[in-house]
Amino acid sequence: MNLWVVLLVLYLQENSSMPALDLIDGMILRAALALRTRRLPGGGWMSLLLWLLVPELLVGLLGHLLRGHLWGMASFALNFVLVLVILGPHTEARMLPENEDSPEPAPESTQQLTLLPAREGHESYFRAQLLVIGRRHLRYRMSPLFWWVLLGPLGMLLVALLVFARRCDPEQPWVDELDRMLFWVEWLPGRCLMVSIAMLGDFMASLETLKATWRTLHPSDTLLPALIEQSLRWSPLQDGDAPGSAVWQERLQALQALFHRCRTFWVVVLAMLTLYTPLP
Repeated sequence: MNLWVVLLVLYLQENSSMPALDLIDGMILRAALALRTRRLPGGGWMSLLLWLLVPELLVGLLGHLLRGHLWGMASFALNFVLVLVILGPHTEARMLPENEDSPEPAPESTQQLTLLPAREGHESYFRAQLLVIGRRHLRYRMSPLFWWVLLGPLGMLLVALLVFARRCDPEQPWVDELDRMLFWVEWLPGRCLMVSIAMLGDFMASLETLKATWRTLHPSDTLLPALIEQSLRWSPLQDGDAPGSAVWQERLQALQALFHRCRTFWVVVLAMLTLYTPLP
């Protein structure tokens, strides 16, 4: 069942713009922001607890009530809607940083960048974009799917709720704790993503970096840029290779192709798990 849900969602991502899902995504973000700003007993901690527990309880209760009805089709529909709402809006195009949310250097670092040669400034800016792209693929695709396969709909929903809370940029006392929770939630999926990046790129070039960083307690998203650079073995940027240049676009296309291969790889892994799982 998990395999069919993933295949249907991926098919809709490739063949439909699904504007309604963008509206749902925005509505969920506004709901998270509204709950954050409400004055509740216990302050921000209570709003975070309600944000995490109420949807979990509702989906868990709904899944329990639908289990076994209509030859399993009701549970299938619940899984499909949940995966579609969480993963559907995050298409390949939305993984790339847009103008309004591209990583901008801090004011104090701008002067440092101007003192560097142009090619080093271009490389630094591209690594910043690479960090954003890698984090999005990990946070909006790999991590939710990983915990959905491992723990079911409630696991995927919990990851999505944590990510939604972090996307609201909360100014609450629990923001550091939220980052720590996301770190542990993303540690194992991030390592799986790192392994697939190394396997589907230049494995020998990235093997030493993979071995040195795999067991560390560094956030997975911060380890992806160096591993991707070694796996794809890009030629260095020159002074004239500014953002938007042909070389820049070639790098982004190669990066998209790499993550597309990673997505296909994990769908194949899911298919093998489905085929070789003994029937009850």
